[in-house]
Amino acid sequence: SIITTINDNKNIQSFSLNLDKLNLNGKKLDTVLDAFSTPIGNKNKKKSKKQKKESEEDEKDENNDDFCLKWTKLSFASNSLDENDLDNLINKLSNLQNLAEINLNDNFNSQMSDIDSILCRLLEFENIVSISIAGSKNNRLKSKLIPLLEAIADYKNIQKLDIRNNDLNDIPSITRIFKKCKNLSAFRIDNNGFSDFNEIISAITKTENLIELNFPLNDCKRLLKNNDI
Repeated sequence: SIITTINDNKNIQSFSLNLDKLNLNGKKLDTVLDAFSTPIGNKNKKKSKKQKKESEEDEKDENNDDFCLKWTKLSFASNSLDENDLDNLINKLSNLQNLAEINLNDNFNSQMSDIDSILCRLLEFENIVSISIAGSKNNRLKSKLIPLLEAIADYKNIQKLDIRNNDLNDIPSITRIFKKCKNLSAFRIDNNGFSDFNEIISAITKTENLIELNFPLNDCKRLLKNNDI
């Protein structure tokens, strides 16, 4: 597979992979995730038991130093993932120490049990700085997104965050992100059912590094339409 091929290539130091819209879930997802843990090297090359024993520890260290460190960005958007898939994904990718960006757009909704607590596990990736968890017409997390936002505010290291289209309707969780995530440079928050923008605007004025903001214009338009202004 392309994943094992990248793992085998020692010349590649950094790599990102887009696996969107491939219907990767359940057993199909398992197969893909297992490939990320496949040891590098030629599996068809025969070794004596003695050679195998002597190289075992070196190979283990080599694996960790090489393919575990080269994966920096992964995207699994629109794959019909559920909460079990997400839990499995986090467990099996935990060895990717340099994973900095992950895209999980259009997968999860508020009907999934424990999705709120499992989403918080994304912060177990110790170098994660970009999370995209935007919703869609059929997948909206609503209040199930709040625990993740609270955890991100405490984590403080997030630089890019996309939570559009989730019907969140919780302004305090948004303002906490603005106030606590000092390195935040990009924040996309439209279509979350916001109705009072004063706190958001106030929080925005205090940010220092924000250079991209998807202001909730659609929420503004909806509010104006409903009030017949």
